[in-house]
Amino acid sequence: MKNILFIVVCLLAMLVAPVSSFAQSPAGLSNPTKAELEAVIGGMGLSTGEKLSLRTILQAMQGQGTKVKANDALSDEQKVAQIVKIRQGALGQTQKILAPAQQQQLVALFLP
Repeated sequence: MKNILFIVVCLLAMLVAPVSSFAQSPAGLSNPTKAELEAVIGGMGLSTGEKLSLRTILQAMQGQGTKVKANDALSDEQKVAQIVKIRQGALGQTQKILAPAQQQQLVALFLP
């Protein structure tokens, strides 16, 4: 199921954004601001420990994504694939913290 989701997201991303725009914002994937992240996290009704765990996961995801974007050895399509994979991995980690409805809020934010 995750593989199918990955393929669908990649195909949709290629249709939504022209190849020349991948380097700026890969495949039209949203790049939420810190304020957007904090608004979503704040509205989830999480405990302080859960918020801290979620922030740690998201910060690691953002750091990995930044490295991928800066890697000039990768093609735009490879960057898109790696960023989507990183985001899916991070979202998978949040399953330990979030309820299904909360999980969907993050999916909507990172995998439109």
